[in-house]
Amino acid sequence: MGDADSAYFSIGREDASWKTVHIPHTLALTSLTLDGLQDEKTQLQFHRDVGWYRKDLVVGPGKDRKVFLEFEGAHQVTDLWVNGKHVGQHAIGGYTPFHFDITSFVNKGTSNQITLKDDNRRNEHVPPDPGPLDYEKFSGLYRDVYLVETSPLHITFDWEALKAGVYITTPTVDPINKNATLRMKTVVRNEYPEERAVELITRVIDKSGVVVLKLRQRASIPSGRELEGKLKVS
Repeated sequence: MGDADSAYFSIGREDASWKTVHIPHTLALTSLTLDGLQDEKTQLQFHRDVGWYRKDLVVGPGKDRKVFLEFEGAHQVTDLWVNGKHVGQHAIGGYTPFHFDITSFVNKGTSNQITLKDDNRRNEHVPPDPGPLDYEKFSGLYRDVYLVETSPLHITFDWEALKAGVYITTPTVDPINKNATLRMKTVVRNEYPEERAVELITRVIDKSGVVVLKLRQRASIPSGRELEGKLKVS
């Protein structure tokens, strides 16, 4: 934990006294009975701290690779710096997944300094504050974090837009005859400087791990555009 206004993101900032932690992580230990919570329902003090995280991260040498940091959740306002430069802030809420595109901030093939600030202080503008709450808001990087490397031609993240990532629905389900209709949408983005051909392969796998259906779509995507692949099977 530390001062919200400190420059812990600075290159070469001494961190020998910092604790080594493992993700998922929360800023304070709490028993399963939650007996550390003495607040009322707006949780004015419990876990209302600011946490700083640092990690040296080696990124692959691929020249054209896109590099992202993906977060399954963090409480509750998250700022990210890479090699001392501010990448961005996530302030939508503590329970939403999010990502940062760090491609232009990393030095590929070598170590990079990643610094995160998670601010869990009461914030009138970030849900689920201002409350009251019927549960406890924990702090820090309480869910997993992933380093994601992709081609510039890649499937988008599910939360980027209303139409993004992989979206699967079952418009009809017949439990008596044991059949259903599947509708699958996949959004592919082309971030190459030129048009690229794409082959989208979708596999349906049963509970035993056997591929029961394999579908292909081919198309060309102009630079800077997206393709929404649509499949419907019964």
